[in-house]
Amino acid sequence: MAVFSVSTRGDYSVGTTLNAKFELRPSPFSDESMKAFTGLFTEIEAKKEKDIKEGGNLTYSSKLVSNNDDMCKAMGLSGKLSCSYGPFTGSGELDFAKDNSMSSNDTAFVVTAIQSGHYIRCDLNDRNVLKLRKSVIDQMQQTEMTAADFRIEYGEYLIIGFEYGGKLNFISKYKADSQDEKMAIHGKLSVGIDTGLLKLTGDASIDVDESESKVQINADVEMKLFPSVLDQDKDNQGVTSKILSALTQLAQLDSTPMKPNDDQKEETSPNKVLLHCTQELFSGSSRRMNVILIPLDTVTCVAEAFRVAENQSLSMSIFFAFVTPLYLDISSMILTITQFKEYYKANRSKDKCYAAQRDSTKAVYGKWSVTLSAMNGFFENLGAKLPLLYLYAEARGDLLTRGDTAKIPESKYTERNKGFILTHRSSFKELFYDEIEEPHEKFMASLPKTKPREKKVCGLVKQIELKVSKHRGHSFGDQGHPRNLLDGKGTETGYYSKYGESAIGDWIEFVMSEEAVVVPTKIRIRNDDGRMAIKVISLFIGVGDDSWHKLVDDVTDIQKQDDYEQEFVFGELLVTPQWIGENNAKHIRMEVRQNYGNKENNAFYGFRLFGCAIWLQ
Repeated sequence: MAVFSVSTRGDYSVGTTLNAKFELRPSPFSDESMKAFTGLFTEIEAKKEKDIKEGGNLTYSSKLVSNNDDMCKAMGLSGKLSCSYGPFTGSGELDFAKDNSMSSNDTAFVVTAIQSGHYIRCDLNDRNVLKLRKSVIDQMQQTEMTAADFRIEYGEYLIIGFEYGGKLNFISKYKADSQDEKMAIHGKLSVGIDTGLLKLTGDASIDVDESESKVQINADVEMKLFPSVLDQDKDNQGVTSKILSALTQLAQLDSTPMKPNDDQKEETSPNKVLLHCTQELFSGSSRRMNVILIPLDTVTCVAEAFRVAENQSLSMSIFFAFVTPLYLDISSMILTITQFKEYYKANRSKDKCYAAQRDSTKAVYGKWSVTLSAMNGFFENLGAKLPLLYLYAEARGDLLTRGDTAKIPESKYTERNKGFILTHRSSFKELFYDEIEEPHEKFMASLPKTKPREKKVCGLVKQIELKVSKHRGHSFGDQGHPRNLLDGKGTETGYYSKYGESAIGDWIEFVMSEEAVVVPTKIRIRNDDGRMAIKVISLFIGVGDDSWHKLVDDVTDIQKQDDYEQEFVFGELLVTPQWIGENNAKHIRMEVRQNYGNKENNAFYGFRLFGCAIWLQ
């Protein structure tokens, strides 16, 4: 008998029946038998109370993956594909994977942290106490209800227990323009991250030669906790923020020390912060993480209510195992075509070959876009209409066993729909490679090679020591001087701008105390929690002659709170590393663009700059 688990919800309880979309359905069981069934579970749960309170062991796993299948395996989701329907999975973890679907040129760094839980459920003898309501039996007899009708009315699954524990899923995606660049990113990440231990490894620097000079480790990160209540608890919000910061640094090959929590002054590696904070998050009692399900028609009283011929399973789990990975493939293919089209469009001004490639692929891209959109819409519409979902699941089984003699639901799209539910996944993916991916790779290989550039040696990201060189003015003597931003004392000391001047336009200039030239990558700010708190700032870089170049787009949405540092990772710089290196640019200017309402003063407590030291050879 198949036993499944999916993410729990507040309205799920033992004895609840769910349809194929994991929505609540009316119970077919008598009130008396339901009371007996839930009472048995309560007794079982009470006997395990001590185990639940003690929690479980915490384990980690991490892996670099290249496609959606490997991503699902790395997240431990392969076993859930047969109980979840692609477009409407009902599983928070599968929804998370679907939302982070990868294109053919993406690489992903997947991390899971699991608090091993306890499975508490009712066994076969316990389930034998369930009896069908008389009204349900009468309905079966009077309307000649089939097993399929019963599933549509009363559900596909029965909740028989809960899995207790906790799980964290983290994914960082890295986009590339070609397979060669994807391999370069994968190699660079492999050097920087020990994927078995979640630990930065390798040399203290990374050589960037001509073939890898364009490869940027820009991480697009997402994190999800199960059960979600872990992330909603007020006491956990600071902890989850630290976990995300630590994982983000690891994903960006950033070994900068950080504090496990804001009460500790001593900083340590992101890896140790991750271990400390996840242990803190999952410590204590286990929580209900997943519900444990069985097919409703395997309950004895349901199985006996139908004739043997009618009680043959519609193989919904087989249909789900077919649709869910195919649906992820469709999502990946749509992303891939979109990325390729955007790449050609963005580079048209560089060379006419990009426009020519865009024109030559327009027809085949259009054909595939129509097909993929139709398939996507078909499978989503099936999930929205459960009777159709059951009909097509049964039709696919008939087509596979009976061939052309089988019948499928009538529709003006009958042949098209027949093709969709008989899609041979590996052949479908091979055709996509032949018509979409391979031509793109050949085009990328045909591009003229760029002129070899000077070799750059880049150190890992680290905090850059700063000194205040100039500022517009401050208040309260030494207590308000901007040098306080650099002393690492948290909210004990801070900066207060010059009273009587407009808060907007306030500025501070810093100079880096680093022998090597530095390419800035991010900043951390410890803000005020009142109306003087800064909200939007601009950053500039210069060479010390009072001329400035804007470094990056404005830093926005700085939150009004002083509980912990806020980190802002830079996107694409507005000046090139080459310019920074050639001009030995070591001066940083910060200007306030907006605060939280005070017209005459700004106040905050900390400013730290991080970057990668470079030098030309």
